[in-house]
Amino acid sequence: MRRFAVLLTVLLACAGMSAVTGVAPAGAAANSWGYGAVNGFSTPSGGGFWLLRANGTVNAYGNAHWYGDASGLHLNGPIVGGAVTATGKGYWLVAQDGGIFSYGDAKFYGSMGDKHLNQPVFSMAATKSGRGYWLVARDGGIFTFGDAKFHGSTGSLSLAQPITGITTTPTGKGYRLAARDGGIFTFGDAKFYGSLPGRGVYVSDVAGMAPTPSSAGYWMARSGGAIYSFGNAYQYVPRPISACDPVVAIFSNPKTQGFRLVTSSGATIPFGGAPGGTAATGQQVQCPPSNPPTMSLAEFQSIQAGMTHDQVATLVGGPGTLLSAYSVLGVDYTVYEWAGEGLPGAYGQVYFRDDGAYAKGQYGLG
Repeated sequence: MRRFAVLLTVLLACAGMSAVTGVAPAGAAANSWGYGAVNGFSTPSGGGFWLLRANGTVNAYGNAHWYGDASGLHLNGPIVGGAVTATGKGYWLVAQDGGIFSYGDAKFYGSMGDKHLNQPVFSMAATKSGRGYWLVARDGGIFTFGDAKFHGSTGSLSLAQPITGITTTPTGKGYRLAARDGGIFTFGDAKFYGSLPGRGVYVSDVAGMAPTPSSAGYWMARSGGAIYSFGNAYQYVPRPISACDPVVAIFSNPKTQGFRLVTSSGATIPFGGAPGGTAATGQQVQCPPSNPPTMSLAEFQSIQAGMTHDQVATLVGGPGTLLSAYSVLGVDYTVYEWAGEGLPGAYGQVYFRDDGAYAKGQYGLG
């Protein structure tokens, strides 16, 4: 690996995220976490959905109503997920540091924003009553608030790949965790219907998992658009996914055997009776036809702690070149490089820990 001609910049996410109800306070400065899509969830009626972006922006479609978002706040970490209340008249957003933001009729029951985390928070789920929620970290650690009950976790296990999502059962008395290798972990009354390693499929790019309405099955989606069904989940034919606009999340309709894939650009790709109708909400970003992506100094400076490789690739205009990949004590480390704009031989490098940026360096960017 080449040496940096400049000092390596370590990106440390700050703690202390506080809860906010309603709209951003007057004078709040916009954050710099980027506009890349990170997740989505359906209305309880199945007739609409919300799309979430890393900077806290919330977009509403179909019969979903907008109740506010965190895009005008200073965030210590990017938004990574959210959940809807039982009435559908509010929602929570969760940031990577475990901070919770509540809107509409969503009540604040606590957060991990001011506490030490072994691994960053990656997702959340609400209880059936809407009076509590679970947060899940990348190592599968589970944090309960309100009337959410603890049924177990993978926090003490050595995982082959980090956790990428959580789904709950209709009773609210159990949940499943999915890892990036397609491994499934069940707790409480959640049933196991299979996993990718169990099928002899060995990958590391599962974007998420979505349950069927009865929770007697689930779908898994990979970043390239491959879809796997388990239990009573209907098997759909995959659709073409641009390599420059990978799938980052999947969410299902609580009323039908359908789901949507969310790509990093914010395009939502429907399958079956997907939430909010059948039309996608955006066009996928297409790869440049010839010239490889190059990193400018402004793009380099916009890279923030916790951004995934896909989010950095969206910012720069294409994926970087993998220089190094290794694991230490169950934690995956990778280094990617982009050709730079500026001096001859200019480049930018980003270091990722479990696909979350924690350091960067550059030479000659201008």
